[in-house]
Amino acid sequence: MIIVATDAPLSGIQLERLAKCSLFGLARTGSVMANSSGDSAIAFSTQAASHESIPHNDLTTFFRATVEATEESLYDALFTAETVTGRDGNTLHALPAEKVAEIIRRYRNEAV
Repeated sequence: MIIVATDAPLSGIQLERLAKCSLFGLARTGSVMANSSGDSAIAFSTQAASHESIPHNDLTTFFRATVEATEESLYDALFTAETVTGRDGNTLHALPAEKVAEIIRRYRNEAV
């Protein structure tokens, strides 16, 4: 579940579009939004929309920021997660952040 919060005075339609854009941030992390994955998004604003709402033509910056913030928050969740064992005894292991960083450094250097 992705929740997008803003203090921009956006209309309901604009917030719906913002929520949809957040799914692009999810896609950037490699998600394919598989069946039964539960991928969904909502957006809300702390400001009431009024006649001073952001013009539709000016929303691209909000869309870009939403995509980037969503992608970054997902990576943050992946790299700060801890190994856990569920009540059924199954263990989900944390992502080995240092090993991933090492792989990224190695391939970044080879690509240059």
